[in-house]
Amino acid sequence: MKNIVSLTVILILLIAGCTKRKESFLIGKWEDEPRVVSPPTRNVWTFKDDNSLTIDNYKIKENEDSLLNTLNGEYIFDRKSNEYRLDVTIKSGVINYYNVDGGYWVENVDRNVLLMTREKFGSDTIPGNPFRRIEMVRL
Repeated sequence: MKNIVSLTVILILLIAGCTKRKESFLIGKWEDEPRVVSPPTRNVWTFKDDNSLTIDNYKIKENEDSLLNTLNGEYIFDRKSNEYRLDVTIKSGVINYYNVDGGYWVENVDRNVLLMTREKFGSDTIPGNPFRRIEMVRL
């Protein structure tokens, strides 16, 4: 019986440790990879240790980019049913909220790549399809 209890405790610690390791990969700056040729803007997401989030929207110019808007919000990174989930809640900013607000399934997060798909809007009142694929690279 002691062996089963010990094994269970070790497995719980390992699973919790894996989630914290994945969350540590998430902390930092990420650039959203555009899906169009010559995009007019680019987004830089910054995940912080205190579960706060900023998204900077830049207008792309030839010599330098200029900051258009900044979104401020919070995120929750969690593991549910053997899958990683990211819930993003935007608190302030002027960019179209439903473009980023919502619940995401995180397919992959490591030192260089973040792949996630939004599965639900942040608010149930927004009509339409919530699914949005986001692919990012670390800056």
